Amino acid sequence: MDQLLLAPYNDSMMLGQGYNSFLQVSCIDRAIELDHSWFRRVATAAGTAGGPSQVVTCSSRLVGKASEIVRSMNISPASCIRAGAIEVPGALLSWDETKFASSDANAMISVKVVKEITSIPEDSKFIPYQEKKSMSSKDFFEVYGDCYISGFVEGGELLGLLSMKVLDPARKSAVRSMLESALGGSNSDSTKSIGLASTTLQAAAEESETTVTANWCGGGQIKLNDEEWTVERLFRSGEAFPGRIAERPQRTWAVLTPYCRNPSFAKYATTNSIVVPDFGKVHDYAHGLLDDYMGFKQNAARVQDALANPGSFQVSEASNAVEVNVQSLLQERKTIKSEMNKIIEIIDQLYVG
Repeated sequence: MDQLLLAPYNDSMMLGQGYNSFLQVSCIDRAIELDHSWFRRVATAAGTAGGPSQVVTCSSRLVGKASEIVRSMNISPASCIRAGAIEVPGALLSWDETKFASSDANAMISVKVVKEITSIPEDSKFIPYQEKKSMSSKDFFEVYGDCYISGFVEGGELLGLLSMKVLDPARKSAVRSMLESALGGSNSDSTKSIGLASTTLQAAAEESETTVTANWCGGGQIKLNDEEWTVERLFRSGEAFPGRIAERPQRTWAVLTPYCRNPSFAKYATTNSIVVPDFGKVHDYAHGLLDDYMGFKQNAARVQDALANPGSFQVSEASNAVEVNVQSLLQERKTIKSEMNKIIEIIDQLYVG
C-alpha cells in the first residue's frame, strides 16, 4: 500500500471523481466512466468467504516535525499551510500544536489495518467536459484536478501522539537517549514495533509531564468520551484495534490515479494539448515549507503571550533576542506574519504552476 497515492477519505468522495491532490479537494464528479456491473461484481466478490485476511502495520517512532505526522496520515502539507493548521478535510483531528512544539520528546504510535482495496480498471474511459469543447491546461486543472479517485481502501487507522516534558532537567538527555534506543530517532527512517516501545514509553512517562492525543477511523468507539487518553490506554487500544477493524471496518483512504496513467486520457490530452501538473515533484518541498510555517506559528504565539503577560518573560541571552517591550514585540509579530504570508504565497505559486 505504500506505493499507492492516497488521500484521507471523506463522505464527499466518489469513484471516478476528479481530484486535486495538491490541496486534497474534490473536483468534477464524473471524470472517469464507471462500469457499474463490473463494480457490483467486485463488491460482491470482495465479501465472499476465503478472501484475503487483513494486513496490519504497527510502528512507533520519535518525531520532531509536523511534516512527519502529515506524511504518516497522507495529509497534504499545502492544504495545512492554507488552512493554517494540521487538519483533515471533512474530519476532526485532535493534536496539541503547542505541546508538540514545547516538548522534550514526541513519540508517534501508528496502527494501520487494510481489510480490502476496491478499485476501477486502469483502462476506464475518460469523460471530456461537455460544457466547454476547448480547454486550456489551466482550465482543465480547475475542473478536473491532476488525478481521479480510482479506488478506496477499507480498514482503519489509529495514530497516537505522546508529547513529553521531562520533569527533571538533569534527566532530559537520559530520557531522550532511552526513547531513541527503543523507538529510533526522529531523523531515522526506521520504525520499531509497538511491543518494544510500550515498556520504555511507560517508564519515560513516569518522569515526564505527558500529553496523549489519539485520532482514529474505523473500529467504532474505542474509548468512552469522558475517558482521558493515557499511555496504557493508548497501547491497549492499539493492541485491540485490528480485532475491532475486523468487525467494524470503514473507508479510510481514497486511492488516486494521475490522469497521465489513463490510456483514454492520454489520447485526449495529445489531441487537445493538455498538460497536467505533476505535484509529486514538489511534495517534499511543501513538507519543508509546512515545518517552517508551523515554526513561525509557534513563535507568533509566544510573542502574543509576551504581549499579554510581559512580566512573565525576560530577554534571552541570544544575539538575536527580542526586547520585551510593546514596540519590539509588535514589530517581531509583524515580521513573523510577513514570513508566514511568504510561505502561503509560495504555495499559491506552486499551485498555479
